[in-house]
Amino acid sequence: MAAEYTEAGYSRGDWEHRSGHLCDAAGTDPYTAAPFTPDTCDVDHIVSAKEAFESGGWQWSVERRREFGRDPRNLTPSRDCVNRSKGAGDIAEWSGRVGSGACAGLTMTPAGRCFFAQRTTAVKAKWGLTADPAEADTLADTLARCDG
Repeated sequence: MAAEYTEAGYSRGDWEHRSGHLCDAAGTDPYTAAPFTPDTCDVDHIVSAKEAFESGGWQWSVERRREFGRDPRNLTPSRDCVNRSKGAGDIAEWSGRVGSGACAGLTMTPAGRCFFAQRTTAVKAKWGLTADPAEADTLADTLARCDG
């Protein structure tokens, strides 16, 4: 556990990703189970670039940041308005509620919360990223409720 880095220096352009064809077909949002089409799909960084920066990535070279941005384990197709609702939030910061637009009223399902926690834990472990106390507590609580 560690406090998030809050100094200046974050630039979204340092974390560009290549998502391949993740939004080429219709699918189901992993967080809310809402359907999406290629027109309503965004590629989500499960651990956002800003969260990675605040959790240790601030020390990385631009090339390492771009490697992180391309990590397929950290990329998932998502309903566009759900992804935008999540923004750069971690599991302790994002309530899983989508309150406006085409996704108004959607909420994260229990399976979606487990997906978020499991993938966050795997990605942060792989990349040596930290979790602040609120995130660590929320991850532990969520994982304790998940199957497997």
